Amino acid sequence: MGITPGATLQNLLMPAIFSNGEAAKLLSQVVVVVAWSGAMEADLQTKVEKYEGKAAKCKEWAEQAKEGPQRALYEVLAGYYGGLATDFRQVIAKRTVA
Repeated sequence: MGITPGATLQNLLMPAIFSNGEAAKLLSQVVVVVAWSGAMEADLQTKVEKYEGKAAKCKEWAEQAKEGPQRALYEVLAGYYGGLATDFRQVIAKRTVA
């Protein structure tokens, strides 16, 4: 049996009714965090896809380039963008678990 968002919100509202306003301020911050979390996850997923695409393109360009500085540049960029995508994936995973 899990906790529903409505029940959680109702539990948060109860202390606000008998407070001096501080609990109500806290509740409004909690609601904003909950509201932004879905949009934030979508934004992070968009960034993952963006950087995965850039990494793939740089790998492709590295394979097409002759040996030398240009190829090395694209290989470094591919690693950099791939690392960014991995970092964003890890952030999404941590937020999903939390």
